[in-house]
Amino acid sequence: SAAPETPVELVTRFLRLLADQRVDEAADLLSADVLYTNVSLPSIRGRERVRKLGRISTERGMGFEVYFHASSADGGVVLNERTEC
Repeated sequence: SAAPETPVELVTRFLRLLADQRVDEAADLLSADVLYTNVSLPSIRGRERVRKLGRISTERGMGFEVYFHASSADGGVVLNERTEC
């Protein structure tokens, strides 16, 4: 059987799914009480709130591409250095 994903792998997959506008698949990866922070935007707590924001963004045509430069984790907290455009 495959090894479980590391937190960094999980977050990377989550962001790639969002970039592909696969919002429900991305949100399904999150814990119910997730705290999602994107620098310069307010933090969002809760899987369903993240799902709702993703759906609104997709409906408004606000897609993005993501390029990862570096990622690290401390337990379940993941920090990405990335560019979104």
